[in-house]
Amino acid sequence: MSQQGPKGLGEDEAQRIVQERTMKRDTYPQMLPLTDSATVGMAGFALTMFLLSIINAGWLDQIGTFIPPAFFYGGLVQLLCGMWEFRNNRTFGAVVFTSYGAFWLAFGFLFYFVDGLGILADVGASVGWTLVGWTVFTFYVWIATIKLNRAVFIMFSAFMLTLLLLDIGFLIGVQELIVAAGYMGILLALCAWYISAASFLNSIFGRIVLPLGAPVRQAPLVGPEQPPELSRHERAETQRQQDI
Repeated sequence: MSQQGPKGLGEDEAQRIVQERTMKRDTYPQMLPLTDSATVGMAGFALTMFLLSIINAGWLDQIGTFIPPAFFYGGLVQLLCGMWEFRNNRTFGAVVFTSYGAFWLAFGFLFYFVDGLGILADVGASVGWTLVGWTVFTFYVWIATIKLNRAVFIMFSAFMLTLLLLDIGFLIGVQELIVAAGYMGILLALCAWYISAASFLNSIFGRIVLPLGAPVRQAPLVGPEQPPELSRHERAETQRQQDI
């Protein structure tokens, strides 16, 4: 039976406090922040990007193949994932999935209603300047990934290169750059699929099946070998229980 002082904590209570504070530490980001809803969000992004990219690369001529996933899997599903990430208080996932869900919905809408929108005369510039705005957003998201795992950083690096190639290709009308962006986008889709698979499998198996890597800029972590420091009162009570 644990000992209990008249004014202090028992030994079991002190151990519980240490355990709870340890569990709240920032852990090695093999599944964070890409867990739960973010797993399907990444899969939706990957498929939609893959279909758009094979069109840009010249493998597929039918833009209609891209539009349904842009509305639903890449658009609506990612938007819902973003809402769930807000609910789970995950800033990165909330901002990223909400924004890129809207990104795919907007592009699906653009290509589906292109005749009615009256931009056929200058569709290249319309798409190009729209992508420039998304490049600005993606740039500061890319900066944030420095603090996340290496796989996410690599994915957003590929995303930045894809967008830059598309920006220039559409604005100045260089088809070769759009094709190059298509191949880069295929690589980007593969990266997103890998992250989705890693997060899903790591969570299901409860261990690292597919590694995501440490952050590019590693933050100091508090691990089992470095237990969190107790307050003065907690240290005094723990020492008192050890002396009993």
